[in-house]
Amino acid sequence: MAKEHAVATNGHGSGGHVHHLSAAPIVVAIGALITYIGLASGLGALVHGAFTVGGGLILVGAVVFLAGISIWLREDVQMWNEHYVDHGVLPGRDLGWWGMVFFLGTEIVLFGGLFAAFFVTRNDAQDVWVRARESLSGALPLVTINTLILISSGVTYHFIGLAGVKKNNRKMFLGGMAISLLLGLTFLIIQMTEYSHLIREGIILNSGDNAQFGSVFYILTGTHAFHVFLGLVFMGIVIWRGLKGQFDPERHVAVDAFAIYWHFVDVVWIGLYFIVYVGVV
Repeated sequence: MAKEHAVATNGHGSGGHVHHLSAAPIVVAIGALITYIGLASGLGALVHGAFTVGGGLILVGAVVFLAGISIWLREDVQMWNEHYVDHGVLPGRDLGWWGMVFFLGTEIVLFGGLFAAFFVTRNDAQDVWVRARESLSGALPLVTINTLILISSGVTYHFIGLAGVKKNNRKMFLGGMAISLLLGLTFLIIQMTEYSHLIREGIILNSGDNAQFGSVFYILTGTHAFHVFLGLVFMGIVIWRGLKGQFDPERHVAVDAFAIYWHFVDVVWIGLYFIVYVGVV
């Protein structure tokens, strides 16, 4: 594997400076792995107020994950200031874009396992889903509206935000990003409202008569909500960098790569909507 990338700009070098491959993605991946192990082993205890080794792993994983993100962000901003352009290893796409594609490949495996757990649970405890149907039927109209809100955020991101930076229209770019951020935040608020309603109806995690449904429901939809939250954080970072004058038609890797992440979040939720909500009701 090549150990370094030469700097290439619009006909101008950057003082011969060479950028080495970053360790930040590896740190982020390790942090995410530790967090998922902690969630798998300690989430149930945390719900009941007990702090176990799993709870500690969640904290350690979160710290490592955030440290990797901060390192990654600092390096990306530095490369922008030095007018670095990554032309990648394949025509038409840079390494940052391909990195996001490979990352989403691992996320497909994650959600595939969670959907499989959902189907197994539904098949093994069919009586549970009769009670679940009663609870979810009342939530379906609001969830339908929420689905449209999330899909709309993807549309505004792609056709206003991303299109704006490609057209070198900064007002259009920042406006589209801001609208997408507000729509995504609205989606999360509505989902938390739905959670509170279901909890009042006795649909809780790992306890009570609805434990089987509650466990798989909250882990599946909660994992998606966590991805939405991370997306909003990254979207906020992109807006902050945009306000500082960064990103233009030639250099907008972060904006382009994040677009496929946000579309992935949309697609996963559409699957959740039809399988978990419409399918059960």
